[in-house]
Amino acid sequence: MVFIPVVSQAYIIRKLILTLFLKGMGIFKSFGSRPIISNNTVIVYDIASSGIVLVDSDSASVFNNVVISKSDDIGHGIRNAGVQNLQANNNYIIGPYRFSAISTGDQSVLKNNVITNSDIGVEIFSDYNILIQYNNSWNNDVNYIGFTPDSTNLEVDPMVINDDSTKGDLDFHLQKYSPLIDAGDPNILDRMEAEVTLVSMAVLTVGVTRIMI
Repeated sequence: MVFIPVVSQAYIIRKLILTLFLKGMGIFKSFGSRPIISNNTVIVYDIASSGIVLVDSDSASVFNNVVISKSDDIGHGIRNAGVQNLQANNNYIIGPYRFSAISTGDQSVLKNNVITNSDIGVEIFSDYNILIQYNNSWNNDVNYIGFTPDSTNLEVDPMVINDDSTKGDLDFHLQKYSPLIDAGDPNILDRMEAEVTLVSMAVLTVGVTRIMI
């Protein structure tokens, strides 16, 4: 029997409580399961922590999540540490991150993700049978590393309504003239539209788009 846990529609704040040497993750996937992690908001404050961490199994699905770092000592937004078939779609990852916003390897599929304000945006540490398309990596020291992004992977200002909590509630909906409108995978439909349209990258399909911190 295969264990398929579902983590969905959670609002997770990971704060340092006990000691400066405490490490933690917003969501941690252990051995032997095939999780579905969707529609969550993860806010991480801890030193040396990460937002979503995935450990050895044959598959995992991570989609429609918002992962926010509140310290430049946070390790990763989404870290794949051994899942063979990771599908990570429609996530919004906002730094700073000490290492990379998304780190993954062989047989991973990354689509329609928006990654901003990190040391490294998308890091691929092993590139066998990967599919990295229709992502936007913006305002990172290095936007893409470990592979050569194709023309569907952008490096543009996403132009969301507000991604700075010092200026009010976070709101990741796209502004009217955002370059990400209809810039996503044409095989994925925008769930907010009844008619057939091209999906906009990440920000129209994340589970929680308006957040007060």
